Amino acid sequence: MKEYWRLIKGMAGDTWEMAGKDRRSTASSRGRRSTGSAVSQRSTGSYSGNHRSRSSGNHGGNQGSRSSGNHGGNHSSGNYRRTTGNSISYGGSGYRKNTGRKRYTNNRSRRRRKRRNRQIAARVILFLAIVTVVSWAVIHMKDSGGKQTEAKVRMETEKVVQIPPEFDVELLDINDYSRPAQALEQVRGIVIHYTANPGTTAKQNRDYFNGLKDTGETKASSHFIVGMEGEIVQCIPTAEIAYASNERNSDTLAIECCIEDETGKFNDATYRSLVHLVAWLCGKFELNTEDVIRHYDVTGKNCPKFFVEHEDAWRQFKEDVRQYIEENGAVPGVQES
Repeated sequence: MKEYWRLIKGMAGDTWEMAGKDRRSTASSRGRRSTGSAVSQRSTGSYSGNHRSRSSGNHGGNQGSRSSGNHGGNHSSGNYRRTTGNSISYGGSGYRKNTGRKRYTNNRSRRRRKRRNRQIAARVILFLAIVTVVSWAVIHMKDSGGKQTEAKVRMETEKVVQIPPEFDVELLDINDYSRPAQALEQVRGIVIHYTANPGTTAKQNRDYFNGLKDTGETKASSHFIVGMEGEIVQCIPTAEIAYASNERNSDTLAIECCIEDETGKFNDATYRSLVHLVAWLCGKFELNTEDVIRHYDVTGKNCPKFFVEHEDAWRQFKEDVRQYIEENGAVPGVQES
C-alpha cells in the first residue's frame, strides 16, 4: 500500500513539473517577438497576457519589472524596440536610426559636393584662361600699334637717301642652290659679308653663284656684290631670300664685298659704294644703322674679316652711313629750298 502511494506521488510530481514547464513555455511564446509574429499590440505598446513574473527565456514581456532575457521590452512605458535586421530602433532615451540608408545618403551627398567643387574649379580655370588670352591680345595690339606709330614718326622726321647708287641687275637663274625664288617675309636688317677670295671681281663672284645650279657643291648667294672698282651687281631681287645669312635669310638683305688681299680690308672704291648702298637700302626699307649687322653677329663666323677683327673700323663704318644719310638724305614729303 505504501509502495503504491509512493508511485502515485511520483507520477503526480512529474505531471506537476511538466505542467510548470508548459506554463513557462506558454508565457515565453507569448512574450517573444519574432519577425513574422505580432502578439503584442504595437499601437499602444501593451502586452497580451497578465504576466508579472521574471522570464527566463530569450524575450521577457515585462509590464512592471526588468527582463533577465537577451531582449528587454518595457511595455509599461509604452515603448517599442525591434532589433531584427537593419531596421529602425526605438529606445526609451529617444529616436535613433541604425540603418545603412543614412550612410548611403551621406556618401551621395559627398559625391554631389565633390562634383560641384570640380565644376566650380573648371569654371575658374576657364575664366582665368580667357582673361590671360584677352590680356595678351590687348598688350600685343598695343605693342604692335606703338611700334608702327614709332616707325611712322621716325620716317616722317628722319632723312632718307632717295637716290640709289648705280648697279647692274644680273639676276641668277632660279635653282635650288643659289636662287630658290622664295619670298622674303620682311626686310628687318642688312648683313655685310666679304667674299674671302682676294682679287676676284663682282662679276666673277656672281657667275660663281649662278654656276651652283650645275655643280650643286653648296648653297650660297647674295642680293648684291660690291666690286673692287666700286661696281655693284644685283643677283637676287630684294623680295626674295638669298642663301647668305643662315637663320636670318628670311628677313635680311645680304651684301658681299670683294677684297684685294688676305687682310679683308675694303679699298676706298668698295667702301664708298658700300656706304651709299647701305644708306639707300635703310631709307627704302625703313631701317636705321642699328639694323645693319655683320655675318659674325648672326653665326659668329669671321665675316667680314676686317670688321670682325677691328671693332673700331666697324663702328666707324656705321657712323659713316649715318653721316651719309644726314648729308645726302631728305625728309620724305619735304622739299628743300
